[in-house]
Amino acid sequence: MYRAPKEHIVFFLLLLIFLFSTDQKAQNAVIFVDSPAYLAVNSTATINIKINNVTDIFSVSFDLNYKPYLIKITTISEGSFLNQNDSVNTAFVFTIDSVLGKVLLGITRLDATIPGASTNSEEVLVSIEVVGLHEGLCPLELTNVGLLNTDLNIIPAQVLDDSIY
Repeated sequence: MYRAPKEHIVFFLLLLIFLFSTDQKAQNAVIFVDSPAYLAVNSTATINIKINNVTDIFSVSFDLNYKPYLIKITTISEGSFLNQNDSVNTAFVFTIDSVLGKVLLGITRLDATIPGASTNSEEVLVSIEVVGLHEGLCPLELTNVGLLNTDLNIIPAQVLDDSIY
């Protein structure tokens, strides 16, 4: 059985987002970084990527940029929103580039016949465990954000970054 490398799956998700960028439904989704204000050297913290005010989301992809000399990513785990507490099968792939300070990540539901996830409150897409390496302001910037609904149309979203010190 052929298993595509993670990079190919992330690329495929990004390609889908750009290929099906017409016929958008008006939504005011918000995807944002939620992190603690302070992280001491050698301490751990959780950074959550959250979403709010979204209807019928099927797939999400994004890059998270950070300063790798200030924090080290130790664990990345899928939140319970898209998989609806493990009741819906999803593909969850990511790559960490600890030299450039970039995470490439994608999550998609595997069954398009099931309605997409919806919420009007903050829901966790991804949790990222980090360790503080040095003191300093570390911006946490989401780029290349793409949200798709079950019809594979782009869901417009406001992106809010954060930082940790």
